[in-house]
Amino acid sequence: MQKSKVLLLAALALAGALPLAATNHAVQIDEVMPGAFGRKDVQFIEMKFPCGQNNWATDKVRLVFFNAAGIETGSFQFPSNPLDDCVNFTNRSVLIGTQAYADLTTGPDPDFIMPAGLLPESGKVCWKGLPNGFSVTMCLTYGNFTGSKEGAGTTNVAGPPLTQVCSLRRNRNFSFLGEPNLNADFDLLAPAPTNNAGVTGPVTVFARFADVPAVNPFFPFIEAMFNAGVTSGCGNGSYCPGSVVTRDQMAVFLLRSKLGSSFAPPACTTQAFNDVPCSNPFAPWINELAARFITGGCGSGNYCPGNTVTRDQMAVFLLVSKEGTSFVPPACTTQVFNDVPCSNPFAPWINELAARGISGGCSAGMFCPGNPVTREQMSVFLSTTFSLPVPTASCTSSALVTGGEDVDDHGDTPETATVIFPGGDRIVGRIEEVGDVDFFAFEAEEGDTVLIDAQNLSGLVQPMLTVTDAAGGFVTDSSNVLSYGPSGSFAGFEAASTGTFFLRLESLPPGETGAYDLTVSRFHS
Repeated sequence: MQKSKVLLLAALALAGALPLAATNHAVQIDEVMPGAFGRKDVQFIEMKFPCGQNNWATDKVRLVFFNAAGIETGSFQFPSNPLDDCVNFTNRSVLIGTQAYADLTTGPDPDFIMPAGLLPESGKVCWKGLPNGFSVTMCLTYGNFTGSKEGAGTTNVAGPPLTQVCSLRRNRNFSFLGEPNLNADFDLLAPAPTNNAGVTGPVTVFARFADVPAVNPFFPFIEAMFNAGVTSGCGNGSYCPGSVVTRDQMAVFLLRSKLGSSFAPPACTTQAFNDVPCSNPFAPWINELAARFITGGCGSGNYCPGNTVTRDQMAVFLLVSKEGTSFVPPACTTQVFNDVPCSNPFAPWINELAARGISGGCSAGMFCPGNPVTREQMSVFLSTTFSLPVPTASCTSSALVTGGEDVDDHGDTPETATVIFPGGDRIVGRIEEVGDVDFFAFEAEEGDTVLIDAQNLSGLVQPMLTVTDAAGGFVTDSSNVLSYGPSGSFAGFEAASTGTFFLRLESLPPGETGAYDLTVSRFHS
């Protein structure tokens, strides 16, 4: 048997035979997903720990959450210890996710279920010891965090805000030598977490409603309405974006947008309009509009609950709901839309919508005042008027999208290679397009046995691995490759000198694209 293969097999045997010294400074929060695709309920945290660090029962440690200002907002205690079988020195992963994440059809199952809403849009997550547990605090900040970085390391840099990314993932690697969070800058990647059973894969978060794909220009506004609890759709997983809004529906939309999803109007005990008896499920909402003097009905003591809301009527409803019944818009002195002259009694209200940036009309120079308001148009009116948080980017498993451009996650040349640390955490990458290659740089000493494991996540037929030394000489060939196949590739070599080595990863065959995760380990003989 060739010497390199003997060394590789010996390294594997050694990896499974020796326990790691127990030090609770090697636990690391590796990935934070506070929501994606506008879905704030789809959240997870991935943690890493080496062998011997699984004593996390409820009397030992917990996760503590802070908002962007550093104010504690909640905590999560582990109901049991995660699995720790110490196989081959493998770093273990613990995946804590919400039920909404667990309900997705993609990605690995979470090891623990946490309540929804624990992860603020920007903030800090800490793995903290309890008084009778570990005396350790390790944190990871993310998003627009401005609070104390206690426990996060002096060089910790928060990632971009949630609305711009799929998930926030560290771009530096796991360290066994204490303080692993000192290099916790964030990378932007389509999420591909790993659970404690070793199952990994990209997380695909689909649009909330089947009839509102992400390419729909109204998608972010409709998501904003759902996130704010203003609407749950029209039934059967749909939103019915092109359906018109009726006056009874509008009562609910307005009050929830203004007062929040928890608002519930008083029960109807006295009929306010002739055509809205207390038996009508919308009666409490319609009566509340009347009590707040937002509407006086449609005339003759009626409300006309089933009538459609027109765009000119909507202008009044929005502004009165927002500003109160004493609000009077400035008089119309200049015609803003070609179809809304100043003689139109709705002109001041419509012009005020335009001045506030709530509506730019229905087409070039037109407002279409008599047209009915559709549910998709309503999402823009309400989100803009009441400042509902609107997601500005979407996330899929195939690419991270920011500003409409795919991100090349790893460099295409040795000069732009991603630096990785043998024995460190896995790296998730993508061959984004046909012909793309990813380069990684790592250090090894003479006599080290280096193992490279590239697991196929999606798309690729198999990853092809090539390693060169600093001078460009090949150090891997067919005898160094232990296996190639649909599930991934495994290779290794003995370092003939001390220095920097470069790993080139590409698709085999070259016409494929897809995702992979990569680990590099080394053992000194």
